[in-house]
Amino acid sequence: MTLGARLVCFSNVLRTDVKRIFNKITNIELSDNANFMNNYIAALFLSHTDEKLFPGVFEKVACTEMRLGYKEKTFIRVSEKRFRQHCRS
Repeated sequence: MTLGARLVCFSNVLRTDVKRIFNKITNIELSDNANFMNNYIAALFLSHTDEKLFPGVFEKVACTEMRLGYKEKTFIRVSEKRFRQHCRS
């Protein structure tokens, strides 16, 4: 038993305070909200599911792929001009 639990057992003032705080607690089940869950799942992916929001990330990944010599450049979705500007070694 923790010190706080012991103190509440021996003090009516602390017990009253704990009950007051307990009655103010609200639980919101976010998984019941479909809109929240869609946004939450979308935000888990790196670098997000909308590459237009993070073009710099995709450019850096493309540069790394180029330097490593990957045959299939899955993340290169930038124009050739921008690719050359950002991928200078």
